[in-house]
Amino acid sequence: MTASAENSLEKRRAPAFLILTDLRPTDLAWLSATAQTDHVRAACAPVLGFDPNIRLTNICDFPASPGGETFVILAALDFSLWERDVLGQRIAEQRRNRPDTHIYHDDVDPGHSLIVDALGLQAAQALGDIALQQCGLILAASGQGDPGSRAQSYRLMRLLWERLGFARAAAAFVRHTQPFLGHVLEKCAREPLPWVLVFQGQWETNHFEYARVIVENFQRSRDGAKHWRIAPAPGAHSLLTAWYVQRITGLWKEKRARDAIRTRSAKNSAPGTSFIRSHGGGTIARVSDRDSLSEVLSRILPAQKPERVLVKVT
Repeated sequence: MTASAENSLEKRRAPAFLILTDLRPTDLAWLSATAQTDHVRAACAPVLGFDPNIRLTNICDFPASPGGETFVILAALDFSLWERDVLGQRIAEQRRNRPDTHIYHDDVDPGHSLIVDALGLQAAQALGDIALQQCGLILAASGQGDPGSRAQSYRLMRLLWERLGFARAAAAFVRHTQPFLGHVLEKCAREPLPWVLVFQGQWETNHFEYARVIVENFQRSRDGAKHWRIAPAPGAHSLLTAWYVQRITGLWKEKRARDAIRTRSAKNSAPGTSFIRSHGGGTIARVSDRDSLSEVLSRILPAQKPERVLVKVT
């Protein structure tokens, strides 16, 4: 095999880490997300012990590393049912078409402390000098997921409320009717508080902009809501960079730990046969390699070798 072929094979077998996002390469935030991926790569290298192949990929363009290992890191804080269905189909398709590819993935926990801190800092920045204890929080999400994902949004809302000490808190959705963001704004307007809206997302996507339009239209119709704030999306915040690093290195360590469990101990991996014992009409033996298996077979097989030998591995 030539040196170039060996390098190509080594590259093909190197593990690939894919950060799957709901962003498109045509979105304005794509360049910022790509730059954040470079920071994640640089931060992961000392922990992993090698320069990892970490790429940003849209969920609909999910590829796999043929003949190697692929680690999938979901990036969106609020995937829709359609997006999760597409991801499941893609992973199943890759496993069918490329059986030599191993795919590992985790799931997004919107209530992770780093996410809570990042969104909380954005809310505090939007309010400026206004004391958080005198304000209300509205957590807006798309709501396009399953009931479990919407329950996670309520959990995130409560974590933000407890972490920052808001006077009131409410959750609302822009693509689900229970409760729809517009209706929640009506209820919040009855409270004599300044409110800040935090969107459950890393980037200012279409859903973020839709929530902004709903709030701004409401503010035009209500004088008491004119000073309500909309927290900017955290984007490539350093806390979210650390969140990706934690997940990537965690997946890698979990995989290595599983491999270590499957690896035979030094005692059992030592060459040679531990024992051979006859039992009734059969023989029980423990072997650790091909040579020791040949030794066992040479002892138990008759001089006239049969055409077929059945070996029961336990």
